[in-house]
Amino acid sequence: MSEFGRSNPNEDDPEPKASSPSRSPAIEVSQAIDPKGRIVLERFGRDALLFRGGKYQPFVVAHGYDEKTGEWSHGNYLDTVSEAVEKLNPKAARSARNSTHRHWEPGR
Repeated sequence: MSEFGRSNPNEDDPEPKASSPSRSPAIEVSQAIDPKGRIVLERFGRDALLFRGGKYQPFVVAHGYDEKTGEWSHGNYLDTVSEAVEKLNPKAARSARNSTHRHWEPGR
């Protein structure tokens, strides 16, 4: 054993155990993909933020989203995830923006 407690100092440390607080729980991919193949990024009440890919307006805020069929009553089609989050939950988006502006100072 070396002075650092390992027999081989070049050996990587073992990966953290699943119960370790430093490891995030895995997201089930089957729950993140809707029946039509779009990625469900977030749910808020009966609405969902979806990533549908493509070059133009890849994000959809689907109002009245049905997770079993992947269909919705109407939607907002947006270019950026920040615009989509604002549409999905304007109050939470404003709160996050305000919290960031309050705590961030240049040169920190």
